[in-house]
Amino acid sequence: MARLETTLARTSGYFGIVNYQGAKFAADKASASPVLARLSDKGLAFIDDGSFDRSVLSSIAREAGLRYARAYGPIDNRQTPADISAALMDLEAEALEKGAAFGSGYAFPVTVEAAKVWISQLEEKGLLLAPVSAITNARPLEVRTGSLDMSGLNTGG
Repeated sequence: MARLETTLARTSGYFGIVNYQGAKFAADKASASPVLARLSDKGLAFIDDGSFDRSVLSSIAREAGLRYARAYGPIDNRQTPADISAALMDLEAEALEKGAAFGSGYAFPVTVEAAKVWISQLEEKGLLLAPVSAITNARPLEVRTGSLDMSGLNTGG
């Protein structure tokens, strides 16, 4: 918990955290619960990169009211253009079936190049690229300030 607090205090501009490894932690409810509860208390999110087979994080997040999203899985377990493209096609199918999906990957040159090609084709497929924050499963309370009067607001984009 002390390391979490130190890390959160030293950084800014984030909406949540994502795991890097940690399968043992993700399978241990007693260890993970206080961490996810603290993230929830701070109004943050937890993004699961989808690399764990045995994870209790989803249920803990739900219990804590934590904004949470789990990746369909890593897209670059095999680092070839064909394998990454196939993983991205699987990700598309998941998004079409469930309404939204995201994958995780590393900044390997082959991953970046495959993602660039894939992204350039999304519009013609009727798909939209959005930040993962848009698909976390719980939303914070909506806070409004000022007037609800829309006059004078340029809504033309």
